[in-house]
Amino acid sequence: MSGSKPYKLSLGSKIWLGLVVLGGIVLVFGPHFGGIRDTLSGKEEAVPSAQLPLVESRDLRFVTGQDSSLSIIDAESNEVIVVLRGNSDGFIRGMVRALSHDRRMNADETSGAPYRLSLFANGRLTLTDLATNRELVINAFGPTNIASMGRLLKSQQAKPAEQPQ
Repeated sequence: MSGSKPYKLSLGSKIWLGLVVLGGIVLVFGPHFGGIRDTLSGKEEAVPSAQLPLVESRDLRFVTGQDSSLSIIDAESNEVIVVLRGNSDGFIRGMVRALSHDRRMNADETSGAPYRLSLFANGRLTLTDLATNRELVINAFGPTNIASMGRLLKSQQAKPAEQPQ
């Protein structure tokens, strides 16, 4: 069996290869250890919501029906606020899926803790999972999605005659 000689890397190639591997390690693990992860999620490094004056909040529960509808329920009164059917309100569905997944990974999924939708004096709108204390700042997703989530607040809730069809 005739084989070729193994290829020898030059010193410069070894240095570049080492830098590429080191760079990959920094990109993968650096944000976790360096605190960037918390900054990106808006947690701890940004202005904490606890320091802002609260205008309104509402505790919500999200229940998925057998027909894939999503019922949004006031956790305090058990009033059904809205039922999302079909593919409507994909943003809200996506937020609920993300928070539910996070809850399954990081908390007791069966705790029954509600999610808190909060509006602050500076216009900041947040959705917080009370089981994991994860907070999503809705303002980061634009005015359409702010309006979509904001309508779930009592002060913004449409009267029965004003409900969109």
